[in-house]
Order: sequence, then C-alpha cells, then structure tokens
Amino acid sequence: MAKENTQEKLDDVQQPNRRGFVRGAACTISGIAIFVPVAASVPVVLDPVGRKREPGGSSFTRLCKVSDLTTGIPEKFSILEDKTDKWSRYKDAPIGSVYVLKQSEDDPPKLTVFSTICTHLGCSVNYRGHVPDPDFYCPCHNSRFELKTGKPMNNTPPRALDVLNIDSEKLASQGEVWVEYKRFKTNSRDQEDA
Repeated sequence: MAKENTQEKLDDVQQPNRRGFVRGAACTISGIAIFVPVAASVPVVLDPVGRKREPGGSSFTRLCKVSDLTTGIPEKFSILEDKTDKWSRYKDAPIGSVYVLKQSEDDPPKLTVFSTICTHLGCSVNYRGHVPDPDFYCPCHNSRFELKTGKPMNNTPPRALDVLNIDSEKLASQGEVWVEYKRFKTNSRDQEDA
C-alpha cells in the first residue's frame, strides 16, 4: 500500500510537469508563428521610408516627327511617363496631353505646344475644327481660346492656354518634336508651376 501511495505521488508530480511542458511548448510555437510573419513584414513596411527619391526636374518627351503634322490643324498627343510611388511602379502611365500646332512651313517650322488643361478650373480643352472659326473649347464653362495664340475669347479664363517648351535643337537637327511637359496652377492670372 505504501508502494501504491508513492507511485500515485510520483504520477501526480509528473503530470503537472508534463502539462507545464506542453503548455510552454504551445506558447513557444505560437510565439514563433506570430513573430516570423511580423518580422518578415517589417522590411516591406519600412522600405519606402529608406528608398531614395528620384531626382525631380523637367525632362523632354518625344511626341512626333514634324512631317507627321499638318499646318494649321492641331494634333493631340498623350504624355506618358514611368511613375513611381512609394510601393508601386507604373510603366508608360498617362500624365497629361498636349496639342501641337504647326503654324508655318518654314525650316524649322513655327510650332506651338499648348497644354490641354483649361486655365480656369483645369477641365480638358478640345479642338473644334468644325465651327466657322476653329478654336480650343472648354465645355465646363463655355470658355473659348484662339487657335493660333491660345488667348481667351471670353472673360471666364484668367489667362491664355499654357504654352510648353520645345527642344529647339532636336527640332532643327532631327525634325522631331520634343516637349517639356509641366502642369501649372489654374484660376490664376500668372503662369505658376503647380
């Protein structure tokens, strides 16, 4: 009988130790299961913080050859650019559009590149060649702009359409139209970078 009591006491002593071991092992495994994904996500979350920004500044975008243009009729071109935000990269994302107007047949020809953004509130301007006096037209507030100069033909827009810079060297040497695309503040009399 004393032997049985001793055996029961031993079983009682060993049981809590086994339970403690199983409980400790379960906690350890759970901790690892939580820690590993959290530790793996830290570099992903912190990557944008440490990433260096690409240097800003303007760059020229090729639009077309001069021979592709018809004198007196503006051609619309989309401006595409590789965009990068903190987590994503987009190849050839549309960032805007322009009208290129070939105004003369000179060598090199006189070209004007207008932004398609209305200077009033930023709506998109359309070329209307079917009206008696062709113009650029903004449907948002019935604004009209002269075809050759981009000057407003009514009092709604605060200034003329924004004219963008052309790379004159490439125009003269290669016969290609390269434009420096920029956005400007709307509803302002002065042309200020946005």
